[in-house]
Amino acid sequence: MEKVTDAFSLETDRQTSTAPLRRFRHHAMATTFEIHVVEPDATFAGQAAAEAFAELDRLEQELSRFIETSDISRINRLAAGEAIGVGPAALECLKTARQVTSQTEGAFDVTIGPLLDWWRVNEGVEDPDLDPGFRAARARCGMHRLQIDEAARVIGVAGGVTNDGVCVDLGGIGKGHAVDRMAALLREWGIASSLVHGGHSTAYGMGADWTLALRDPADPQRVLERVSLRDQALSGSGLLIHGRHIIDPRADRPAGGPSDRVAAWAIAPTAALSDALSTAFMVMTREEIESTCHRRDGVTAMRLVTGANRSELERFGFESRG
Repeated sequence: MEKVTDAFSLETDRQTSTAPLRRFRHHAMATTFEIHVVEPDATFAGQAAAEAFAELDRLEQELSRFIETSDISRINRLAAGEAIGVGPAALECLKTARQVTSQTEGAFDVTIGPLLDWWRVNEGVEDPDLDPGFRAARARCGMHRLQIDEAARVIGVAGGVTNDGVCVDLGGIGKGHAVDRMAALLREWGIASSLVHGGHSTAYGMGADWTLALRDPADPQRVLERVSLRDQALSGSGLLIHGRHIIDPRADRPAGGPSDRVAAWAIAPTAALSDALSTAFMVMTREEIESTCHRRDGVTAMRLVTGANRSELERFGFESRG
């Protein structure tokens, strides 16, 4: 078993295949992506992994808001009333983001970037509403400000209380989309069994049962749960893992705290969906998470909640899956 201090780890000793398990690594999107392939031909496995990583690099160029020429940066330079054409990757991510925003009643929002940036330098402020910078950041947020024309592949910015544009940040869905595309490419190459993950926070297991151990962020050696993925994705989000980077779009505040909702995991048919949902589940109520799991086919969830003298792993949606 590999030593990992993030949301989950792959337990290679629990894999059942007798074929060699080959691992490849590549740094992109500010993290390390890995591909695990069950494939007897080492050369072929390496070639397939290289193609998948090339796709990852291409996607980063389109989706990162920190790359000036990316579609997301171009969207972020739009003023209210302007629109541009975008590529399929940005369009697909924003379509999925809009769907998740609607299905979680606003608990997930990729336009939360201005508030995220404000809180990163103003952590601990008790009454942010008194700060003009906070009010300006809040006015730029909201998925309703993005106009998505799927047929024309055009993204626009609607007007509002400000003439400024939006600041899209795909940090809660972009890595998941990349994992999906990499897994699809491996499938096209004829790889029957693989697991792709980005930074041990989002993974997609294909073709076989891949066992992942969910870790306690406060004690990475402690396994909270083991899950098996077969043509499914798992994502994890946590305050102790990544810090107070998760903003509740409905309250305009950082989510929870170290003594409340510590971590959340989502299992879904795609990595983009699990990536977005694990973020949303950090700020949603128990009833909201349960409702989401029952409405979305193939979606289940877990959340670690701690407090005075207690630590509870909540489970959602598993009983309805049989």
